[in-house]
Parts: sequence; C-alpha cells; structure tokens
Amino acid sequence: MSECFGNQNSEIVFLFLPGWTTPPVSILNFLTHNVNKNKYWCILNQTFKGNQWFRYGAVEEGSEKNYNSFISHINLNLKNSNELTESINYISETIDNINKKVVLLGTSQGATAAFHYFHSSFCSEKVMGLWVHNMAGFYPEYLNTSKKYMYNVYTDTKLNDRHSTFDDDTFDQMNRCLNIITKNRSKRVFFYNSKNDNVIPNRFKKMMMNELFKIYNF
Repeated sequence: MSECFGNQNSEIVFLFLPGWTTPPVSILNFLTHNVNKNKYWCILNQTFKGNQWFRYGAVEEGSEKNYNSFISHINLNLKNSNELTESINYISETIDNINKKVVLLGTSQGATAAFHYFHSSFCSEKVMGLWVHNMAGFYPEYLNTSKKYMYNVYTDTKLNDRHSTFDDDTFDQMNRCLNIITKNRSKRVFFYNSKNDNVIPNRFKKMMMNELFKIYNF
C-alpha cells in the first residue's frame, strides 16, 4: 500500500520510490520529519511481493572489467526484464492518474526504477525532474537514449556504510535539489552517491557514472 502525507492542495506531488525490500511506511517514518509538509508526498508501493520493483537473478560469474560484467559480479543482474518493464508501466500509470506536476525520487532499487521510467518513452511531461539516492545500477539496453536532461552528481564522503542512511546532510542536499527542480524549466537529474556504501560499492558507482556519461554525454 502506498503512503501519502502533506498538503493535498499542493501544486506539486513528490513521488518517492523505496529501495529493494523496504516497505513504504519505513520511508514515511523519516520523510515526515525532514521535508516540507506544505507539499504533497507519496511513497509508492513496489510492484512485486516482498517490496521489490523487480527480482535479481542468480549469482553469476562476473568481474570488474566492464560495467555489464560488474553488475553480475555484485548480483544486480535482472532475473526477468519483463518485471522491470512492468514496474515502468506501473509508475507510468500512477503518474498518469496524478493531475498535477510531479517530482520523482528514489533510493537504491527504487532509484533504478525511477531512472528507467524517466528515461523511457512513457515519461510524462508533467514530471519536472528526478533525484536518485545510491542508485543500484541501470540496464543500458532498456534506456531510451534520446531522453537527455541536465545531470548533476553529488558525492557523499562521510564515513561508515551510507547506503540506506538519510541524515541531516542527506536531507539538506535533497531539499536543495528539489528546490532547484521546482524552480527551473529545464528537467534535471540529481545523483546522490555515497562513497562509503557496503551494498553498491564506490568503484561500481564510478563505472556506472562513466557508462552513463558515454550514453548521455554529461
């Protein structure tokens, strides 16, 4: 079940996609104390049981020599690409039913799903921009490469595992980005990448960003 809070009369809906296995209520618990309640916020329930946007495949032999091999090496490989497509369609249908401007946010696997929707032929003109937190990779063959925006990358260098951490620094940076998105006409994508991340290692993130640079030239 999706969780919503804030001002229903707001002109903008902030739609947040949780990470892998994270129930929306967990996101609700820390968002409510750290964002502008004069805006309307919804945390979208994942497509599949177990709070997943899609399932990961079996662990495969891989290496760090290139991006596609690295994905298998850290077990971010898709089990069934149709599940990613189904999630993109689900996000699309949800946004189509919102009669307001939308800002999209996501963390981890939710960031991956949000990124793929934003770079798909289904992406609605009402979506103003995207903020992604420690994105769990992407799948180049399922991107619409004609969808290009303005891209900004922020690197969080704080110590200890930061994969699922949302602290004051995270919210300060997120809220600044959301303010820029809502005040600019140009659509933007903001990446929040934690250097210390035990789930999505920094060396993978560097390769991921290099791969995205080759595709979108940012």
